[in-house]
Amino acid sequence: MKRVLVAAVAAIFLLGACGDDGDSESGGASDESVETVKASLLDDDDGFALSDDDAQCVAENVASTLGDDRVAAIDWDADDVVFERDEAEQIADDFNECVALDSLFVMSLLADEDIADSSRECLEDDLDEDDVKELFVIGFSGDVDGFEEAFAPIDDVLQDCLTAEEYESIS
Repeated sequence: MKRVLVAAVAAIFLLGACGDDGDSESGGASDESVETVKASLLDDDDGFALSDDDAQCVAENVASTLGDDRVAAIDWDADDVVFERDEAEQIADDFNECVALDSLFVMSLLADEDIADSSRECLEDDLDEDDVKELFVIGFSGDVDGFEEAFAPIDDVLQDCLTAEEYESIS
């Protein structure tokens, strides 16, 4: 189970690690910064992708949060991009303004799994938004020590919502 969940958080992290001449709607971030973030968001090698509109929204928010210099300094193709905790919290909020984090988590975790619609709906209904946000923050900040504690309430929901066979399939 931990292997798949670490992969889900890694997929979420990679999705988040992705980056106008100051007069765009992106709060002063350049068009180049927004496009850099957006390109990484639209790279669907992780098994899922955001829509173009959602990616644009997240990219504008993240580029504005980080600023042009920070976006330019990041190797968006690297597997080990990490952010400071306060940046990670803001990036999670940036995502949540555009795409519900709990739905994104369910989509990433169960992307290739044969899970009943009722189980998916249960997860989307029962997952606590703050718990999912904390898991995103851990992924964005590389806080591997905090993973198990942050994942425990999510695992409880998984066990409650999924059948034994479904739960085993994501192990």
